[in-house]
Amino acid sequence: MAVSEAQARATAKYKAKNYKRVPLDLRKEEYDALKEQVDSVPMNTFIKKALNAYTGQEIFKV
Repeated sequence: MAVSEAQARATAKYKAKNYKRVPLDLRKEEYDALKEQVDSVPMNTFIKKALNAYTGQEIFKV
């Protein structure tokens, strides 16, 4: 199903207001090694779980 221009604008506006992007630069070989370990889990989910474990708090609901 195609997304209308209005829906795309609304989504962009919502994301701009409610999300903060956090860039993470990894060397390609580091990313590949990490991806092998992560395997079946999306990288975003893995990073959120790792941050929860690191802080000892459930900051992210995953």
